[in-house]
Amino acid sequence: MIRNLETTTHARPRTAPHPALRTPGTLPAVTETDFPTAREPARPPDNAGVLVLDPTRTTAAVFGAEALLTDASTLRAAAWKEVLDSFLIEYAHTTGRRRPAFDIAVDHPAYLLGRLGEEGAVDFLQGRGCRPDLAAGHLGPPPADVLRLLLARAERRFAELVQERGVGPRSGARDLLLDLRSHDVATAAVWTGYDGRQLLRCAGLGHLVDTCTDAEDARTHRLAGPPDPAMLLHTLSRLHAQPERTALIAVTPDDVLAGRRGRLAVVAALGHGERGRPSAAQSGVLVVPGLNAITVAPREETRAPTRT
Repeated sequence: MIRNLETTTHARPRTAPHPALRTPGTLPAVTETDFPTAREPARPPDNAGVLVLDPTRTTAAVFGAEALLTDASTLRAAAWKEVLDSFLIEYAHTTGRRRPAFDIAVDHPAYLLGRLGEEGAVDFLQGRGCRPDLAAGHLGPPPADVLRLLLARAERRFAELVQERGVGPRSGARDLLLDLRSHDVATAAVWTGYDGRQLLRCAGLGHLVDTCTDAEDARTHRLAGPPDPAMLLHTLSRLHAQPERTALIAVTPDDVLAGRRGRLAVVAALGHGERGRPSAAQSGVLVVPGLNAITVAPREETRAPTRT
């Protein structure tokens, strides 16, 4: 897991990692003045799907999957590729059965994005026709808990990549969070990786998100991951929010399904997510092209007209 990142500033662009991230334990403190506190009204792209939230009806907004708010999922995919490719090489050496390498563009969205790591790893290995116990020797003395060790290695490598490269916010994330909070709409994040709160701070978004439920919470409270709504409903209980007054912004079909099963009032899906465009016909949700296409209506525009 990520350590000593709780006080780091948000990262610079990937081509120039924040130098502080290279030196754990000597990171500068983050204050609220490091980030903007006001913004211009959101202006969605022309001719695009638009979601306008009514703050008199919507009291909370939940963002599913870390890929929505930060670029950390790119690093997590790279970490999983290194770990799983190493496992597949050992598997071929031990069993004589070669398997295709982990393809980030295909396998990450298919097996891991928006899912708890162990669940995704199980499905990936099953999809490759692997028996993990046959290649456990390089992970630890038998009987090795292969999945647990694979997950630990992936999280360790992910933490190293965060230190090396930094984490930044996704386009439109900061503006949308500011817009929501300026209209007294509570904000939350639900993602299936570890260290959600630290990563939000690293991306400069920690002070804009009221609560975050991540894999550590899922393990502690024994919550199933998407498409089960357990993590989502746990988050709503933290916010003291009602499903019928909550909007979910999702990026994966599993998150969309979790929102529908949790009976949330509004479910919106990003149509350009790493996992492809969710089927609006199948899911019955509004598809928007990006976070910039989501805005909050001024309260005076949502009031019913008075009669004279």
